[in-house]
Amino acid sequence: MPTTKRKPKQKAPVTSPDRSFSERNGKYLTKEEVADYFGVTKRKVQRMLDRGELRATKIGKLVRVHVDDLDAYEAQVRGEAGR
Repeated sequence: MPTTKRKPKQKAPVTSPDRSFSERNGKYLTKEEVADYFGVTKRKVQRMLDRGELRATKIGKLVRVHVDDLDAYEAQVRGEAGR
């Protein structure tokens, strides 16, 4: 049986955290992208997820945060800070 060469998988481009959310509507972010956006570590993001402070979606074995959930978290934090 002849063997065929497989094309190497190309990595998806990493979304820069400085782009506005309107440009990324419908986008899921990795924990690393969320950490970059907030300026914290991936471990801090994981703690936020574990405590239920930030919602995430599991896609297979992967954990992703939807930009709408990120917006909701920011609004909640800003609301609490203004009290």
